[in-house]
Amino acid sequence: MNDIEFAALLVSRVCHDLVSPVSAVGNGLEVLADERDATMRADALKLVASSAEQAAARLQFARLAFAAAGSAGAHLDLTAVGRIVQGLVEGTKVQVEWNAAPLNWPKDWAKLLMNATLLAADCLPRGGRRRAVTSCPASARSAWWRVGAADAGVDLRR
Repeated sequence: MNDIEFAALLVSRVCHDLVSPVSAVGNGLEVLADERDATMRADALKLVASSAEQAAARLQFARLAFAAAGSAGAHLDLTAVGRIVQGLVEGTKVQVEWNAAPLNWPKDWAKLLMNATLLAADCLPRGGRRRAVTSCPASARSAWWRVGAADAGVDLRR
């Protein structure tokens, strides 16, 4: 096992271990329910709930994109990857248009696509829209992906 594989396993474990405590934030909402003012209680519950969902989405993304998640198989379902990416940007000013072919891609390529999408989204601190597009013709060797602005991007052909 090389250093990168070890680091990936370690990060995967840390993320896995953090999912439960972060989800427990939702359970803490019950404590806030003791607030007497109904409007204040409702606002607090909404804020904590959305924060907990976002934190969980970020951890799920990190576990798949940076770590060894999905190691049991050599491929990742791009539809599921798209849902995870959408969860990552949900509630932010960034929109990601996910136009990935509904198929399984080699894990490393799917993770690269996730990270490229993350970088593209991070380039929009004030918000905006990014598009992730894939194609997979009959030959897997000619598959490609593109991440960029709605009208521009960089082709990275494998």
